[in-house]
Amino acid sequence: MRFRISALVVAMSALALGVGARQVRDAGQQSPAIAAPPGTAVLSGTLVTDTSTAQPVRRATVRLTGAALPSNRLAGPNDDGQFVFAALPAGSYSLSATKAAYVQAFFGSKHPGRGPGVPVAVEDGQRLSVTIKMLPGAVITGTITDPRGTPAAGVSVQALDTRPFGANATTPARATTDDRGVYRIYGLAPGDYVVSALPRLGPVTGAIAVTDAEVQWAR
Repeated sequence: MRFRISALVVAMSALALGVGARQVRDAGQQSPAIAAPPGTAVLSGTLVTDTSTAQPVRRATVRLTGAALPSNRLAGPNDDGQFVFAALPAGSYSLSATKAAYVQAFFGSKHPGRGPGVPVAVEDGQRLSVTIKMLPGAVITGTITDPRGTPAAGVSVQALDTRPFGANATTPARATTDDRGVYRIYGLAPGDYVVSALPRLGPVTGAIAVTDAEVQWAR
């Protein structure tokens, strides 16, 4: 009886040693990393005002562009200013946001209204979150009249930013005068602007008396 117990103890010890050795070997072997499937990246963010007290920007349009996409993607922030672009392939993307009366925003840009900003790189299976700030735009308004002081309706007015930014220069902001000759150009970034007007040409509907002084002024 004493011999049987000793044999059993020896057998159990040998089994324990075998299991321990196998565990040591398994610990030294690392399982190969499982790659995330393509098209599983998520890029989300929050759109807020670029003010001392940031507020969510609603009813705006956030645009996502990148070489990995067949076409641009658009998203609308919710009431908290949050937006999401899901099922993205790995790649580098640019983000911009637009809303009436606000300066166009580019993620990572140091100059309001100037792109393209800083691209965001994502990998398959990765989840990233960013914050985009939008600056409330300034307004230039005025009245256009003809030489007689009569309000000029339907006149195209443009405001051109005079700051040199080379290839990143924006196109002029435009507006058209109403029946009172009033124009209002909004959504402008801080800066200096040159305002010009181009009268709308149309058919002459009747004879207009022109004085010598007006002829001299036109010359």
